[in-house]
Amino acid sequence: MTNTNNTSKKSTKTSEFMRIVECIDKVLIVVKEHGMEQGCIKAKLQLKIIQEMYNINEIQSVLFCLILESFGEESVSLTDIARTLKCRKMLLLQYMDDLDELQRKKLICLKITGGFLHKKRSFPEYVVPVEVLNSVRENKGYICEEYNNLTPIEMFERFDQLFQSCVDDEINHYILIQEVLNALHINKEIAFSEKAIEYHLNEQQIIILLVFCTCYIFEDENAIEIDELCSKFNAIYGRKEAREINNSLKNIENKLFKIDLLECDCFNGMADTQHIKMTKKAKD
Repeated sequence: MTNTNNTSKKSTKTSEFMRIVECIDKVLIVVKEHGMEQGCIKAKLQLKIIQEMYNINEIQSVLFCLILESFGEESVSLTDIARTLKCRKMLLLQYMDDLDELQRKKLICLKITGGFLHKKRSFPEYVVPVEVLNSVRENKGYICEEYNNLTPIEMFERFDQLFQSCVDDEINHYILIQEVLNALHINKEIAFSEKAIEYHLNEQQIIILLVFCTCYIFEDENAIEIDELCSKFNAIYGRKEAREINNSLKNIENKLFKIDLLECDCFNGMADTQHIKMTKKAKD
């Protein structure tokens, strides 16, 4: 009797104090070794904690863990999940409703490429939104932040927060881009989204323009000095890509100049290539 009570108390204590990241790690280890069915049995305690925290079922918890494991790198495809579970891809069709439910709860989202107007693919790939990553890091549940019906200022505030998270190394540029493209895709009626589609801007051009927009709106910076831009892009992309971006701006070779969204500042009637600003057309 004494041993039974001690075991019960120990299980309760383990459940109470086990961090969600530890639960996810345990689920991944077990599922990779034993597959879905046996993995759910062997990691039952950890899965229960995940289920309760995110209000999802057992299968959804496993799928969530598998997709979460690749945060900040590449997206996760059905092929990746099938390989991890050691099953044929066709068998994953039975889990599509669970993946849809994870999307509905905003715990995962479809990967979006530069052509964010065309979000749906024949073979979906998934990523985890930054807010969900933060909830795991902070060991707390997640209530999805809706991107629907954002006003322009609300959307730019969100982008400014994402840039700061990137500077603080809380997220990398891959997650930043996915979050930005997702917000733009949902809010196509906002002028920035419409123009990004109209001008066929790629991911990098969208991020560059958003850096100028957020600096103009929240820091009241009209023209930005090249070295400051280099620092901002270095925090987002890393040194190599930041140098390429800055060279394209300094040499006035970037597409954003050609479509009259960026221009050099003017000093004593001459173009100042060390300071770049948005055009009146871009601000309007």
